[in-house]
Amino acid sequence: MPAGKLDLVALAVSEATTNVVMHAYRDRDDPGTFTLGLDIERGGLVIDVSDDGLGMAPRADSPGLGLGLPIISEVTDAHTFVPTGGNGAWLSMRFEMDG
Repeated sequence: MPAGKLDLVALAVSEATTNVVMHAYRDRDDPGTFTLGLDIERGGLVIDVSDDGLGMAPRADSPGLGLGLPIISEVTDAHTFVPTGGNGAWLSMRFEMDG
């Protein structure tokens, strides 16, 4: 992985996990959890973030700027976001390792 791209990986993972912390479990008194997976496949680094929180929903009282997913879209080579119908979400991010 080129050194400059590692910063983009760190940014995307930070945005994804921050989204879980800030939004996924806002309806609960106790903190929730998330799963972070990492795999190398066909010349790329694939990082998955999933939770079993509220899923993706509009939030009028959002403490953020709403830039997490647009940033992830910009810095990844490919990504897939799947809301799971109010039972969490799954985000897969791919970073090509050749530059």
